[in-house]
Amino acid sequence: MEKRTIRKKLKEIQQEPKKKGTWKVVLISIPCIIIQLLAIIVSLFWGLRISGEKSLYDKVDKEKPQLVVDKEEETVGELIIDLDGGIGDVTVDDTINSDENGGGDSAGNNSQGGNDNTNNGNTENPVERPTEKPTEKPTYVIPSNSDEYDVLYNGEKYVYNDDIISLLFLGIDTPSEVKPAEDSVSGGQSDAIYLMVLNPDTKIMDIIAIHRDSIAIIDVYNPDGTHNVSGYAQICLQHAYGDGMELSNERAKKAVSRMLYNLPIHSVTSINMGAIADLNDAVGGVTLDVLHDIDGYGYKFTKGDRVTLKGMEAYAYLRFRDLYRHYTAAERLERQKQYINLFIEKAISELKKDVGKVIDIYDIVKKYVVTDLELNEMTYLASEIIGYDFGGIYTLKGEVNTKWKYERYYLDEAALYEMIIDKFYEKVN
Repeated sequence: MEKRTIRKKLKEIQQEPKKKGTWKVVLISIPCIIIQLLAIIVSLFWGLRISGEKSLYDKVDKEKPQLVVDKEEETVGELIIDLDGGIGDVTVDDTINSDENGGGDSAGNNSQGGNDNTNNGNTENPVERPTEKPTEKPTYVIPSNSDEYDVLYNGEKYVYNDDIISLLFLGIDTPSEVKPAEDSVSGGQSDAIYLMVLNPDTKIMDIIAIHRDSIAIIDVYNPDGTHNVSGYAQICLQHAYGDGMELSNERAKKAVSRMLYNLPIHSVTSINMGAIADLNDAVGGVTLDVLHDIDGYGYKFTKGDRVTLKGMEAYAYLRFRDLYRHYTAAERLERQKQYINLFIEKAISELKKDVGKVIDIYDIVKKYVVTDLELNEMTYLASEIIGYDFGGIYTLKGEVNTKWKYERYYLDEAALYEMIIDKFYEKVN
């Protein structure tokens, strides 16, 4: 019995160091595995970031804006387009900007089955407001072919900053999920048009808000997809002339770029308005002070009230437009600017906590989205934006013309030049 006990003790003693040694190996291995996984994740992240940066900059098909109007475009006339109840006749009208007749317009279908561009045909007694012809381009802006500078402005030499990234975002007046249009005239109007401008040198992010009724050159197509005519009309209509998908996006991007003197635009993303509720809730809702009395889409808001928008409340606040009054497109744009300021502030706060949040948000709303941004480009942009300061939202100045059935918004060319030079150019030392 004693020998058996001694052998048992000896066996236990012999096995004890082996057990301790095994646990030591396991304990040492776990941190090593974690470090290796972190290294793989970091490498993957930086790989995505670097490749995303390169591919994003490679997307532009123009080197710099062209602050001079193409002579062929100078001959293009103003279009009267009537889309009430479907595609209508398109005519070129040279009297739109005459002192006698004032302005003209175009329209399209909205999510309510009506016409978001209309004032219900109330053209006999339109709201009077001073209207002007489009301002002439300032003579003190002189484009240059010199290698030293790109433009001479107020006696100063400027060069285009090709480090800047411009991202176009369109809010499409469709509440449903994304699907191809039935023809080439039903792609949906872009009720919201915003250009996000990222300056890596200053680490400032600005947003340029473009009035949906801004008059610009658009390309009009027939229902079968054949080209009809190009001319001046509301820029919101350009997206409608396409497939409601990538083709509509590309045509809208081309029109916006052309309106901004062929400004390089790196990416375009369209979001059907049905995504608003999900986007809003993805950041926990947005709290704001109501800017206007609203009664529409089943919700009521009173000017001055402080509310936290949840779900479809955000949709109603951002989409409502009183079709019985003029200038309500400008009021809606004002509410959108207010909301976007607060949304971006909250979204950046969430990204700083978790940069992967951008992918989570995209997964929530992707059924409403058409974008040419790839995963690596999203990764790069998300990692960049969290280090940026938000400069603000700038509206392109212009004048509303209500003389015709539908509003037309003519841009102030001098102010447009000044904005482009201020945001996209640098002084030559």
